Amino acid sequence: MPLSNFLDAQRCDKPTSEKTKFEAWSKTWREAVTSAAEDEDFLKHHLLKYPEQDVPIWAVTEVLSFGSLPFLYELMQTLILNFKRRTAPNSYRPM
Repeated sequence: MPLSNFLDAQRCDKPTSEKTKFEAWSKTWREAVTSAAEDEDFLKHHLLKYPEQDVPIWAVTEVLSFGSLPFLYELMQTLILNFKRRTAPNSYRPM
């Protein structure tokens, strides 16, 4: 399943310099996958067998630097909060 199914580009529309946070995240994970593809068999397999599909999130997190993970978590929080607001709008209380 593509990462775009989990990270809502429209919700991550806050600029970081000339890009949105979503665009910056996409660049970060794609660079991590590209640089690790030579060394990691699971990435080689995916890129050869499914060239038109994004790499699964488990594979992306395997090759990200530890410092990139909070950025992913921040973007996912938007999705989680919006889901909670849609499913239980009267019971939602911000923390």
